Amino acid sequence: RGGGGRGGGGEDSVRRGGNGEPMARPAVRGGDFGWNLAADRGVSAAGDRGVGHPAAAGGVSVDEELADEMGKAWEGVVAHGKKRENKGAALIGAYLRPVRGTFAIGIAASAAQGLLGTVGRFLVLRQLILDVGRGASASWLVTLAMVFFLIALLEGFCAVLSRQILAAILMHAFIARSNALLMRKVGRIDRREGGIPLSAIYAGDLPRLLGIVKYLSMFTCGLVSLLAGVVVVTYFLGALGLVSLGAMLLVLGLQRYFSARANALEPALFAARDARVKAVEQAVKAIKAVKFYAWEDQFFALVGAKRAAQLAVLLKYRLVLLASVAMGKIFPILAAVLTLLAVGLSRHGDLEAGDAFAALAVFQTIRVGMIMLPLSIVLFHTAVNVHDRIASYLDEPELEPVPSEDSRDLALTMRGVRAALAPQEGTTFSLAVDRLEIARGTLAAVVGPVGSGKTFWTHLLLGARAPTAGRLTCEPFLGYAPQEPFVASGTIRDNVLLGRPYDPAEFDAALRLAAFERDLETLSHGADTVVGERGTTLSGGQQARLQIARAAYGSPKLLVLDASLAAVDAAVARDIFDNLRAWVDRTGHAAVLVLSQLHFLRRCDHVLCFDNGALVASDAPRRLADRLADADASDDYLSFLRRALAEPDDDALGSPDDALGPAAARVEDEAPASSSGKPRAVEPKQLVAREKVHRGGIQSGVIGAWARGVGYWRLGLVVGLFGAAVALLFASDVALASWTATDGRRARRWMWTYATLALLHLPVLIAGVMLLVVYCARGGKNLHGAALATVLGAPNGWFETEPSGRILSRFASDTDVVDLEWANQVDALLTMGSMFLMLVLAVSIIVPVLLPVNALATLGLVATLRVINVANRDVKRIANHAVSPCVTNATEAEAGQLVARAHRCLSFHVDRQRGHMDDALAASFASSSVGQAAYASATAWCSLMALATSLVTVLAGDALVPPRLAPVALTYGLVSPYFASMLAEMTLQISLLATSLERLFEYLPEFRLVPAEAPRHTPADDALRDSSWPARGKLEFRKASLRYRPGLPLALRAASFTLDPGETCAVVGRTGAGKSTILVSLFRLVELSAGAVLVDDLDVSKLGLGLLRRRLCLIPQDAVLLRGTGKTNADPFDEFSDDAVARALAVVGLPPAFLHQHLVTDNDASTLSTGERQLLALARCLLRRSAVVALDEATAHVDARTDAAVQRVIATEFRHSTRIAIAHRLHTVAAYDKMIVMDDGAVAQFGRPLDLMQQPEGPLARILAALGDAAVADLRRIAEQAANHALSDLATPSSDAQRTPPQG
Repeated sequence: RGGGGRGGGGEDSVRRGGNGEPMARPAVRGGDFGWNLAADRGVSAAGDRGVGHPAAAGGVSVDEELADEMGKAWEGVVAHGKKRENKGAALIGAYLRPVRGTFAIGIAASAAQGLLGTVGRFLVLRQLILDVGRGASASWLVTLAMVFFLIALLEGFCAVLSRQILAAILMHAFIARSNALLMRKVGRIDRREGGIPLSAIYAGDLPRLLGIVKYLSMFTCGLVSLLAGVVVVTYFLGALGLVSLGAMLLVLGLQRYFSARANALEPALFAARDARVKAVEQAVKAIKAVKFYAWEDQFFALVGAKRAAQLAVLLKYRLVLLASVAMGKIFPILAAVLTLLAVGLSRHGDLEAGDAFAALAVFQTIRVGMIMLPLSIVLFHTAVNVHDRIASYLDEPELEPVPSEDSRDLALTMRGVRAALAPQEGTTFSLAVDRLEIARGTLAAVVGPVGSGKTFWTHLLLGARAPTAGRLTCEPFLGYAPQEPFVASGTIRDNVLLGRPYDPAEFDAALRLAAFERDLETLSHGADTVVGERGTTLSGGQQARLQIARAAYGSPKLLVLDASLAAVDAAVARDIFDNLRAWVDRTGHAAVLVLSQLHFLRRCDHVLCFDNGALVASDAPRRLADRLADADASDDYLSFLRRALAEPDDDALGSPDDALGPAAARVEDEAPASSSGKPRAVEPKQLVAREKVHRGGIQSGVIGAWARGVGYWRLGLVVGLFGAAVALLFASDVALASWTATDGRRARRWMWTYATLALLHLPVLIAGVMLLVVYCARGGKNLHGAALATVLGAPNGWFETEPSGRILSRFASDTDVVDLEWANQVDALLTMGSMFLMLVLAVSIIVPVLLPVNALATLGLVATLRVINVANRDVKRIANHAVSPCVTNATEAEAGQLVARAHRCLSFHVDRQRGHMDDALAASFASSSVGQAAYASATAWCSLMALATSLVTVLAGDALVPPRLAPVALTYGLVSPYFASMLAEMTLQISLLATSLERLFEYLPEFRLVPAEAPRHTPADDALRDSSWPARGKLEFRKASLRYRPGLPLALRAASFTLDPGETCAVVGRTGAGKSTILVSLFRLVELSAGAVLVDDLDVSKLGLGLLRRRLCLIPQDAVLLRGTGKTNADPFDEFSDDAVARALAVVGLPPAFLHQHLVTDNDASTLSTGERQLLALARCLLRRSAVVALDEATAHVDARTDAAVQRVIATEFRHSTRIAIAHRLHTVAAYDKMIVMDDGAVAQFGRPLDLMQQPEGPLARILAALGDAAVADLRRIAEQAANHALSDLATPSSDAQRTPPQG
């Protein structure tokens, strides 16, 4: 058993999936096939060197020497400078070399299958037909029948062996090797240049390989069948049999043309598929913005346009590919007609029945070779393209490690460092640091305006950026908390450890430093609480503190916190800073803290100030204050910094940021990521339940729903055409039998009758095939659109519990199955099914005594296949569902690359992916193995049917079998095992593919697995569509109550308040008080349980969600970035002119160059700081100009100077709008007109801020008590000035006009 390595097997026999549920650990570590990951894991790979049974994980374990050999082979490809487009084939070659012996056995078995099927089987058939006509002895005829039976069984054995080796063992090992290479690369890759997303490879490319490999395994069999078939026909019919060779060359020429066309279309097909999946992925990742901004219809149209473009290419590809397949279907008929006509004409109409029907049987058998040979070539090209994409990913540039700091006294040094953004990143920015030293035992603060280069500088320390000049050395044992939190699916403990060994003392110390201990006490499972993908159970502040705990775990020598205090309120920030200060003093280690809270600067040991990409100041706080005393008084950042450093060194007075209560007594309440708006204790199974895996047959209604999407009459037409085609084929065989039984003029008449009927079969068959392609494309389009509409119409809470991998795998691999394979299998099923039915019925009609035998064998075959298919469907469902965790983990591995590199925890995602791939490959391998069982069973049953047919035919004599039709009965009876085995395989494959269809149909409304929001459009919208509602902006809550789920207590209890048009209102309160629930109610993310919310005296529950959310506006704390330019982000769907967007960007302080610069790459990489992202969100809101604007701590991540500027912009640009703001920093809202103080879901206080601050009792008084007298006095001063200003406005006659919002 393989298993060693961190996170591997050994005594740990149970591992936890991303949803926290126990999952059985497979015996073999499939993810390590083909590459030695010991260096990345930091542990010995010896445990992965054992050889396991291939059925355990789909392949054979590859030991360390073999892994090194494959690694050297890949490096050799790169070193020799092979062309990029050849690297996919070279990669396949590298996979094959270590297993060439096993590969040779599989190829030999496939070749043996082809020889037995075309040479052995039909030599016996010909001899049997001839000897029956000659009246040979019964014992001899029985011997021939038994020989044929044994050959059929041996052929089936060779088929099973070759497919098991080529399609199961080797291909699964190849995919496991690809997984090892990809996961080795993900921790090193430099994605600044874009490239193929890793999630696209796991969601589409690798499942595609598993889907096509069964066809590739038939290549050798098909080639041998073709060559041997021509030889056998020539042996039967003489030199004129070479006519079939001419027909073959003609058909192969046409197939080559169509295959070349298909190959040429494949890159465009891949690109179109990737574009569509990326659009779906973008909608899923930005779902909160999609809901708040009512972008569902726009994203549906965007993805729909991508889907239409994909289907245009797909239809061409499918038609061209099926044209090649149709040529294969034409070949046996065309070759038979041309060859038999040539022989008949040369012999004046005479034709021997044994030669004719044996040749005809050969032609019918090698039709699969004619189909599979070009199809295999096309699909091999697809496999090469997939490996080209993998090779392209492996070929991406890698990040270089940062040189270690050797000095015992210094944590990092910089000498003449210069760095710049790469040109392909869409914007120009450079950083310059002439000289910098940070000593151990130092707490350094990094400050600067938005976009000054603070985060860029931290990325230099981590190796995410490489200096273009100068020297940088840094302490290698560091901890890093990113500005944008990274939360992996799993538990809180998983996220802190990231695969590192668990040390209880270190774990508790890290939680204390991050002020996270009290949070765990409120969670039902403490550190083992499942946080879900993207941290859905945690607030924004809790996510930020989770990053700090992760960074501090293990007491690193250098701690880098990038704006980690920006997402927490002042009391929590003060606690964390105090803990950090004490940690530095106690351990003597260094810490670097990117700060926007400048009141902490005087307690730091060193201050670094960046501005416009340059380190403009670096010194101890007091010395820096002295140096800046003579700075220019202009409003630049250094002057702002000078004033901040000159403030008294008093936490309470110096902090302009307020607190909402002591951190020691509460869980934080900043901007919850959950739509519930508050921290929740969630059971793991309640949060992300294990994906439901259906058992037994395909759900009722799935096939019917697909048929409805295609159209019943269309399917009926296709089935009718296939039925007519086989009827014509049977009639032509009867005519052939009549031809061989007569001579002279009658023989020639039957000859031309045979040719006419056989040739009529061709256009009917081709028409059925082509119509099926077109109709299936139509059904796939309807299915994709319906599933997408359901997903976009789901409430935000559903996305919190549904991992993105589950969603994307349905729109990637499952949709690929429906697009690329479903029509193929339906075509093959109809072809083989109609042929087998025709054979059985024909034999039963010709030899009625065989009817019970055929019926019994058919029932036995059906019963056996039913049992096998039930098992195989279940296994295939498991395999399909196992793709989702792979996609999710691949996405997280890319998103968390910088964090994993910083903590040297690359093995975390590698080991997870190994486990997920083990699950996927084990299930896929089992499915493939069960498929071979189905093929073998069909061969056995139908070989018995063929044996019975031959025995009855040769022994019964003329009394039971008409002599003229005996050759037909023998031929049909003896070729039936071939068609039966193919039918069994097609039935099995269609059953397996139906599981992907089933997974897509789970997202349709009729299956009710995806909840739906209220309608986006209602009749009440019609009256408002052309109006300016809300024109005034009056906002009223009337006893509004809300609960997030049935059975939970009310989160909002009878809330009542009224805001007049143009008023500003702050919403404050402690954790769980219900602040965010106010916005949830306003935007109807959750429907009210009682009461009403009115905007301009209109009950918003009467409106469609689309109109409501478009007419309101939100500036969120967590700004969403979309792929593309600044224009794309501010105006995603091109609703405003470039000039209007440029003005909005200028108003919020972003440079004009942002308008057309690509700010986010296709891999979601961005050079923007979190502050710049918030400014983009503000610009987006400026364009909407709503009369009601909601703000959710919209300036949490900007520096104090930018915050002040943004507050001025908001006050100016939205002066006519009613503003309601959730606030954690009271200084930003103390000047507002009204304040709501929430407590336990109720509006505890409502009124002017000054009036509420003067009340000695109440929730606000308790909040103010935690701030200190100086801070409270400052807040009262701000509130009093605002109240006096409001009184003066009332005394001004023009004030009413100023407060009236613009109409329209």
